[in-house]
Amino acid sequence: TEESVISINAKSEKTVHISIYDQQGGIVYNKPTLLLNQINHISLKEIKYSDFAQGIYYLAVTDGESISHKKFIILK
Repeated sequence: TEESVISINAKSEKTVHISIYDQQGGIVYNKPTLLLNQINHISLKEIKYSDFAQGIYYLAVTDGESISHKKFIILK
């Protein structure tokens, strides 16, 4: 099975939104997640990457004040 895990070091307990955008800016995944005051390992196992078209995608993690991006590519 396909599974991705992201690690986030949170300095306080807070809720973040984890989103994946396609090249056109459309949201293909969005999930609010509670982070604890520690290193958090968040499984994205419910994402079925086989349903995604081949191409470039962007992972965004935001807490309402700041945002982090990571680009990734799906090849088939």
